[in-house]
Parts: sequence; C-alpha cells; structure tokens
Amino acid sequence: MGDKTKSEQSESQAGTTTEHTVIQQWVEARGGHPATVKGTEHGDDAGVLRIDFPGYSGAGTLEEISWDEFIEKFEEAKLAFLYQEETKGGQESRFCKFVSRKHANRRAGVSMDMTPNQRDEAVFVREQYRDSTNLAARIDLYAKYSTNRQGWHRWLFEQLPLPAHSRVLELGCGPATLWLANQDRIPAGWELTLTDLSPGMIEQAKENLAGIDGAPHFALVDAQSIPYPDRSFDAVLANHVLYHVPDRPAAYAEIRRVLRPGGMFVASTLGDGHLRELRDLVHQLDPESRFGRSLGFTLDTGNAELRRWFQGVETRRYDDALLVPEVEPLLTYLASGMAKAVTEGDRRQRVIRWAEEQIAISGAVRLSTDSGVFIARRAWQ
Repeated sequence: MGDKTKSEQSESQAGTTTEHTVIQQWVEARGGHPATVKGTEHGDDAGVLRIDFPGYSGAGTLEEISWDEFIEKFEEAKLAFLYQEETKGGQESRFCKFVSRKHANRRAGVSMDMTPNQRDEAVFVREQYRDSTNLAARIDLYAKYSTNRQGWHRWLFEQLPLPAHSRVLELGCGPATLWLANQDRIPAGWELTLTDLSPGMIEQAKENLAGIDGAPHFALVDAQSIPYPDRSFDAVLANHVLYHVPDRPAAYAEIRRVLRPGGMFVASTLGDGHLRELRDLVHQLDPESRFGRSLGFTLDTGNAELRRWFQGVETRRYDDALLVPEVEPLLTYLASGMAKAVTEGDRRQRVIRWAEEQIAISGAVRLSTDSGVFIARRAWQ
C-alpha cells in the first residue's frame, strides 16, 4: 500500500461524535460557525452542511446558519461529526468533516449485526475512551476516597504471581495506570505488550510510561481479533474491559489461543452491588439511565462464563468502600459517564441535596464497592 494522504492521516487520528454540545464547543473554540453551501438549500431545507473558519477558502460559497438550523439538518440527515483535537505536531487542529452515522459506526467497530444495545454500547465506548479524560475522573474518585489504602492497582498487580521472565499482554490498557502505579516492582525480565482500541489511550500510555525501564510494546488491538501468534504470552490481563466487548466468546477464543499452555488469564470486573447507593439515586432521577445497569460480565456471572474456556477459575474480591466528604467529586464522577444527565438542571440540585444531607449526618457519603478479579488458566495441552 502507498503512503496515506494528509487527509487520510487526519481522519485516522480523529474522534467521532453526534453530541451537539461537543460539536458546538469544538467549532466555537476555533472561531468557526455552522454554514451551508450556497445554492444547495431548498425551501426549509438548510442545504449541505459545512463548518466555516475565518480566513478559509469557503468565503463566497458558504452561508452562515444558526446552531438550531444546523442541529435540525444534522439530525435529519443522520450525520456524525469527525474531528481532530490536535495535529500530529501538537498544534490545534481544524480538521473536521461530516460523515454518515453508518460510516461512523463502522469506524467505531459497530456492526449492524449487533443488537441495538450492543451498538449503543460500542458507540458509548468509542466516545468515552477516545482519550483518558473521563476514565481519569473516575479513577480519581477511588484514589482519593477509598477506605482500602493499598489501592486497587497495587492489589491487582499482586494477583499476577508470574515467573521473573514472562511475556504479558494487557487488553484495554487505558493510560497504563496499572503499570505506572507499580513501576517500582515490575520485574526486569517481564516483556509487556500494552494494547487498547483507542489511539488516544495508547498515546497517553506511552507518555505515562516514557521513563520506565524496559519500554513496553504498544499497539492498537481489538480483543476479538488479537494480532499475535498462538502461544505467545505467559499471561493476558483484561482490567475492567470484558463488559465492553460485544462478542466475548470471540475474545475468549483469541485469549486462549495466544496464551501458552498453563498460561494465566486475569480478568477484573464489578459486582452487581457496586455503587448501589449512587445507582439508586440516578435511577430515581433518570429512569432511562444506563448507569449501574447489568454489565453482562460481572463478579456474579463471570466465573461460570469463563469456565467454558479456561481451567481453575477462581474469584477474588477486593475489600473496599468509598467515603466522599464533598459534593463536587461526586458530580464530576457522574458527569464523566452514563449519568451525565443527572448533573444538569434541576436534577443536579437534587443530587447536591442528597449528598449534603448525608455529609451533614455522617461526615461523608458512603458508597459500597464490589470489584475483584477472576484468575484462570489455559489447559495444559
């Protein structure tokens, strides 16, 4: 294949969204405004959408429209917005284009063979994990307010009793928080391959681990199609990842394939009671919210599921709770994911009152947690 064009390179590094506020903020931060191509409008139809920036070559061919007109046309045409935050050189980028939502779904790894819930989840994951911002907000709540002072990532590392010389694959590494938190005790003989489906996560992981000894390998990898040879790794780790995978049996087959006989698979997840106090509050305020809904792969269901593919499956729970003495960290946490709607308008005030009442009585909002890991092995054969 030949080299990519500049446009193709920009598109491969771009994010995709259908959220009107995200589009408006991105455009206005760069001095732009919504527009249509002159001559393409017809009656009440706004015409072909474009984004116009000062000094760009569209002068004379584009006509400015309001954001309300833009949103109406954007939804009517079932479009998605492809955009880039920064150029490869780190400068603010103005690259953007409109694509069909069908095309956007293909870029996000969404298949029309998926159920509607699976398609919604795939799009959500793409948006949520485009970079580490949302995940970092959630990690921060646990880092500051967990009652177990060992910390999740230090505990999780201890569930990897591997030989001094081992090849380790992590699926869904995110910003590499696990390895950053344990950089003082990674054996020199471990060869790490850290992978994620998000280019933004991989870039952040590289930055976070730039100074550690024995530089890891980094790659963009889909857990359902792992691009490594059979029997390549002594251990595979999936830390709070499998509930996002649309086709888990395909992922299990791939994980088992790349593990050496007797190799270890470590998969962490949440239990059904995780943050039940917040879940109950959110569902009172927004009955349609997906926050806290069954993940499909939980500490309560995962053991039986894994036993079909691996041997010696063991469940280990992490003893913890959260004591949050302030309201703002809770709002930040909720806004970072599926419960963003309850942090806006009147519902935001109800969240604040709920938290303040508990803080006044007990000094903090207490949240139950339920997280842990499954330890399994590939059969000796």
